[in-house]
Parts: sequence; structure tokens; C-alpha cells
Amino acid sequence: MAPHLEDNLEDILQKARTGKGFSLPGLSSQTGLDEKKLKKFEDGIETPTSEQLRMLAQTLGLEKNRLEEIGNKRWTPLPFPKEAEKEVITLKGYLGDYEVKGYLFVTSHRNEALLIDTAYNPDLVLKTLWENDLSLKAILLTHAHHDHIHGISKIRTKTGAQVYLHARELPLYKAHETKPPDQMAEEGITIGCGQKTLKVLETPGHTPGGVSYYSGKYCFVGDALFAGSTGRSFSPDGFQTLLSSLKEKVLTLPEETILCPGHGPTTTVGEERRHNPFF
Repeated sequence: MAPHLEDNLEDILQKARTGKGFSLPGLSSQTGLDEKKLKKFEDGIETPTSEQLRMLAQTLGLEKNRLEEIGNKRWTPLPFPKEAEKEVITLKGYLGDYEVKGYLFVTSHRNEALLIDTAYNPDLVLKTLWENDLSLKAILLTHAHHDHIHGISKIRTKTGAQVYLHARELPLYKAHETKPPDQMAEEGITIGCGQKTLKVLETPGHTPGGVSYYSGKYCFVGDALFAGSTGRSFSPDGFQTLLSSLKEKVLTLPEETILCPGHGPTTTVGEERRHNPFF
């Protein structure tokens, strides 16, 4: 079964509109499309015609053919490779009915692992470590939104693992946690796990200090990128920062690099270059 995308056509249109700083009336003025009709597009009640989509894409800086591909459900990324499941264990938690993902990056050397985000499910993290006889060396946070750090106190208490976070995420982090991170996740540093390492790439825009972690084969992108879309930005400046981050740090990686986001299916750099309408 093909995986469901995190963002549908309506999500992409809404993210692009707010990212560009348009209100619904402002976008209506720019495109000549009725404001109520635009609202129905963003609510998923109606689907734009090809000509309406052309006008929206032109105004919002999106690629029309890729928008149509996603809107007509003609593309979903290839499934996560079966052979990769021993190296990367996907963890799933739920905030209400909203799925949140974290990952264990595993080395066969001394059965060590690095945890990327908590998946909003500390009990599953601990259970998975125990079932696979894994020693957790560090917890690497892509950003400090609550769904990605929930349960971190329990995990670090049970495992003794150090926590890495970018310094610009501290205000967000301190809203939920009292014990500070152990290390700052700064651009270019590498974090070792047995014979493997993850390199920190600064990918802000969704949050001020968002980072991704790159192994040479995998890149754990948090909420910076979703298959066929991007994470949500909370201002036009943040939107432009996020697009620049992804263009410069993520989409320049080798095509076969597997991208592991915080929500929705995994994808690859090559698939995003060919199918993501934001680029």
C-alpha cells in the first residue's frame, strides 16, 4: 500500500500562501479568484481546475505540474527500504490522532544507538531499546516543539544518554523542560555512535534553531521537510529561511539519501528534487 503524504494539496496551498504573506483577500486580489473559492480549496472542499492551479502556482512560487501530481495522487515516495530497517528503527507516537515519528540510528558495534526525537512516546523508545538490546548513547533533537521532545526526562533518566539541541531552540525547550540539554548541536559537529557518525546541518525556518542530522546515507530532517512539501513556517521570513535551508543543506545531498521526517513517509533527495512543488 502506498504511504499517505503528510501534506495534501490543500496543506501545500495554505503553507505557501501564509509563507508568502498573503491573506485570503490578498491572494484573491492577486489571482482574480474568488476568496470563498480559495477558502474551499484550502479546506479541501473543492479541487482547483488546471487553470486555477496555474494561477495559484504562479502567484505562490510553486511548480504547477508537481502540484497537480500531488493533488491527483499520482505520486507518493518509494517505501522505506526493507534492508535499512536494521540501521534505522522508526518509532511512532500519537498526539491525539496525529502521528509523530522518531528514529533510532543503530550501529552493530556494541549494539549502540542514537535517538533522533522522542516520537512523543518515551515508553516505546525504552521498550524498543530493551527488545533490541541497545545502549542509547545520545538523544538528538531536531527542534524543541513539544511533540518532538515529550518524555525526554524519562528517557535520559533511564538511559543516561546526553541530549543535543541547537542553542536557538532553548527558549522553546525551556517552556517544557527544566533540565538543560548537555550539548549544543552546532553546524558541522559530528556525533559518534560506534563506527558511525551523524553530522549536524543547520536547517532553520520551521523553528529558529532547527537542525537535521546526516549520516552519509540518511538525513533526519525533523519538521523541516515532508515528502512533497515543507514544514510549517510561522512568518514570511521563516518561510524564506526554510526554503533556503532546504535548498542549500538538504537538496544538495546525494540523490539516494533517504530523508526521515518527523511526520509522514520517508522520501529521498532525488524524489524531492523531482516532485516537491516548493522547489
